[in-house]
Amino acid sequence: MIYRPPFRAFIQRQTSLAAKEHVELISVSVPNDVTAAGLREALHSLARKSKVDAVWMLNDNGLVRDAEFVDDTWRTELSDAKMPLIVGVPNLVAPGSSLGTLPSCLITRPWACRLRILCSTCRTMTGG
Repeated sequence: MIYRPPFRAFIQRQTSLAAKEHVELISVSVPNDVTAAGLREALHSLARKSKVDAVWMLNDNGLVRDAEFVDDTWRTELSDAKMPLIVGVPNLVAPGSSLGTLPSCLITRPWACRLRILCSTCRTMTGG
């Protein structure tokens, strides 16, 4: 997961909650004024060097500025890595995605609720 300094406490809390479920969250901090090149570099490092299984995109207006910025950073870097992207709001699920689902919030793992998952290898599904 890539995050800016204002989200540090949130990231620490999610890391702690995930660890209780034996899930390791690997995070990379970027500056508040991260450039597209800086974000691509952080994503590249996370996806390739850290060898993560998926990337979680925070709903942070500094990292998801507009469609062009998302295309130039997130989509460019992660489509090359062929890696699932986890997003938290419906408008971040790419049109034509193979999977956009919302796990039931009856799940007892609070960090897992309200996540939407993108997967390029699955058929379109909706969940609830």
